[in-house]
Amino acid sequence: MRDDTIIDIVVMLAEIADSSGGVLADPRSARKKIIKKGHSPKQVDRALSLFRKKSNFRVKKPHRVFSEHELSFLSPESAKMLSSLVRYGILSDEQVELIFIRASLDEEKLNLDEFRRVAEMVIDIDNLKVSEAAFVEGDEDIVN
Repeated sequence: MRDDTIIDIVVMLAEIADSSGGVLADPRSARKKIIKKGHSPKQVDRALSLFRKKSNFRVKKPHRVFSEHELSFLSPESAKMLSSLVRYGILSDEQVELIFIRASLDEEKLNLDEFRRVAEMVIDIDNLKVSEAAFVEGDEDIVN
């Protein structure tokens, strides 16, 4: 089993769509291809579901250049992943802002694993549980 997360698989799906003219023409074939790389069928199905929700998906969509201040909240790996998600149209401008708001709550830069969790939450915001939305790792002062 690979360490990649749902977000990584969503990016892989976008790359597959990019190679076929911007459309995921054969989702079953893409699913099999990603499963052969060592991902679980459950992960791939979840990623496909998120990918399909992105009605605004466009390959290599032009996007803004992030400021130094914005990037100061992200590790270099997280910034690279954010750029891919925005370029492929997987994240809307509003979702990017939610990620930066969440990242600004931490004293440390948002590492790649934390970024993946936050990105998955904002992509699937309709199914987000309140307990996940309020989660701030390591903040024991927050009482429900």
